[in-house]
Amino acid sequence: MSESRFVAGLEVTARAAAVFVAVVYGAGFLIVAIHHAQYGVAQFDPLKPKIFSTGIVFVLLATLPTMAAFRVFQVLGLHVDVRFGLACKPENEVHRNIILGLSFLVVAFGLTLFLQFLLMEPFNDPKRWVSRLSSY
Repeated sequence: MSESRFVAGLEVTARAAAVFVAVVYGAGFLIVAIHHAQYGVAQFDPLKPKIFSTGIVFVLLATLPTMAAFRVFQVLGLHVDVRFGLACKPENEVHRNIILGLSFLVVAFGLTLFLQFLLMEPFNDPKRWVSRLSSY
């Protein structure tokens, strides 16, 4: 029984490793190809270590914030409740409210900057809507 369990575990590990290597290689190849296309390089060696290292850095930088967010959710005991939205353990409600409040400030500030970018000229010279619409 234990030998077949070991073989099954080894098989799952091998499949997971193959998927990981494929994702790393695919991400690295895509990033390097796009970077080279900016400079007009049409062909390059597809098996360079640079492709794997680029993919590993991308996967690492993409998974670190995700893992940190999952860790915060686990520490605070957060889970999704269909009726009330984001629920948590009763002793962590204050921390949840602080995190939600601070994230609201960041999002509101970012949206303000985005709208300022759309509606304002550089150096705070407002665009005139009438002249902008009449130019079409």
